[in-house]
Amino acid sequence: MKFFLTIAASDTSGGAGITQDIRVAEKLGYACLCAITAITTQNSEKVFDIFPTDADILDAQLNVIYSNFSFNVLKVGVIVSNSQIHTVSKFLQKSYDKIKIVDTVFASSNGTKFLSEELIETYKSLILPYCSFITPNKYELELLLKRNLCSFEEATEEAILLSKNFCCGIIVKGGHFNENEKCIKEAVIYNGQVNFLQKRKLFFKYSHGTGCAFSSAFAIFLSETKDPVQSAKKATLWVNDYFKMLNKSY
Repeated sequence: MKFFLTIAASDTSGGAGITQDIRVAEKLGYACLCAITAITTQNSEKVFDIFPTDADILDAQLNVIYSNFSFNVLKVGVIVSNSQIHTVSKFLQKSYDKIKIVDTVFASSNGTKFLSEELIETYKSLILPYCSFITPNKYELELLLKRNLCSFEEATEEAILLSKNFCCGIIVKGGHFNENEKCIKEAVIYNGQVNFLQKRKLFFKYSHGTGCAFSSAFAIFLSETKDPVQSAKKATLWVNDYFKMLNKSY
């Protein structure tokens, strides 16, 4: 049995967070272990409420999982408090020999914030140095850098510096740059290398949870191939096919 751990929030609509991670992991042949950071009330368009899990409860979940299951890959999604940042940071440090992908979800797509700008600074110093890769979109990268980004090229240059400063890999997702273009650029940055990818832009009527699905798929593929570029390509193709299937019902 292969295990995948997700540290994230629940989503009452079932489209993102823990539920999406479980679905992706199982489709890729993994049993999913879960540590819940928050209970949310939301639908596919809006987050209404966020009820954080106490850091002691989160820590207890992680300790039980670590002591009882053999897993080599984990993904971190929504974190909602200062104490949770410290708890997750300690767990990432303890899990030094595992593939650790962090999906930097600082706010929902409709603007509901999960972390304040002040806590994002704490997040940077305590989470980024202990993960394998982060997968920010334009808005999340801007929050990490504390500045606006005008182009994909500028975002890539800044991400290269961020990767070097925190010794973590970064996938720069280009979907929110040049939104009228037919293709999306991406950059896979790690170990001083920069690899550019390009994919055809697809439009889905239902797209809730695409970021969660990509980061989970990328984490699993990276644990199997150890090749970040090939894993990013495989994750993109897999998520595209997955959401094409989902959209047949909408």
